[in-house]
Amino acid sequence: MSGSRPDSEPDFKALFEALIASHADLVSRYDHDGRLIFVSDAYATFFGMAASDLVGTSIYSLITSEERKGTRQRLERVSPATPSVSGRNKVSVQGGMVRHVEWVTTGIFDPHGNLLEFMSVGRDVTSFRDVRERLTESETRYAQAVKIAQIGYWMWDEHNDRLDHCSAEAAAIYGVTVEQAMQRSASLDGNMASVHDQDRQRYREVIDNAFDDRKGYDVTFRCYRPNGELRYLREVAEPLFEEDGSFNQTIGTIQDVTEQKLVEQELHAKQALLHEQVQALQENEKRLQAQSQVSHRNSPRAWTGPAATSRSRTSRRTASSRSSPMT
Repeated sequence: MSGSRPDSEPDFKALFEALIASHADLVSRYDHDGRLIFVSDAYATFFGMAASDLVGTSIYSLITSEERKGTRQRLERVSPATPSVSGRNKVSVQGGMVRHVEWVTTGIFDPHGNLLEFMSVGRDVTSFRDVRERLTESETRYAQAVKIAQIGYWMWDEHNDRLDHCSAEAAAIYGVTVEQAMQRSASLDGNMASVHDQDRQRYREVIDNAFDDRKGYDVTFRCYRPNGELRYLREVAEPLFEEDGSFNQTIGTIQDVTEQKLVEQELHAKQALLHEQVQALQENEKRLQAQSQVSHRNSPRAWTGPAATSRSRTSRRTASSRSSPMT
């Protein structure tokens, strides 16, 4: 028996590639030099090329020149201790268009910790980037951009420790009216009531430290709306100083980043699943090789040693005597 895969055994690599070929996200596998080994249909469609034309090319040829160094540095951080990294870069697609893609990349290692290849799952997040850029294009489009990006703003009275102003967008993000937001934020403790229990202490420490250090802050936390809906919010704030240097007010923005967080979590979950499937393929490959070796050792073979030779000679003599005439 040879060491080849039995006809009855499934081709796990082919099954895996068939599984993710029609994946909605951009799935690719490539070696440590960035040479593509496999791309999903969505990946090929996104770049406007056939999958067969992409395989064998470098991922760096698809990334804009100013982003290549950062991508290499990100991949260099992958190790058995830190098998997955995430990041965003700009890529060039057919027609010269530039798109922003969020990637989650996992290294595939052998039992000795040697890197075999990378596997990446990506999603086009250009729309999120476009929203940010539109905010700086024109004041006349400010209200529309704010609504699209789900960003609100507020002002906090540090002297009286209460909310001084809240935009309609900010209130809507919390699921309340401006009047309700002003009432429940009559104090910082009242405003903290809707923050998730596991985030409340960290959120409070960020604010207190910023106040003590007279500096701004940027924090993401979870918050419950009155209807029980959980949202991920990002708050960015800066202190406002009077001419005499006194610190009496903080101005900030609040943005609902729930969709981005869910996308990130989904990408990580899918990356973990794909990683498990690759490991299963490797284990099955080892099992099949072991079975093949055992079968090869146990298969019957023709014996040509001395005993076999002796039997052959005896047979020939017996046959000869039987054919001789009697004397």
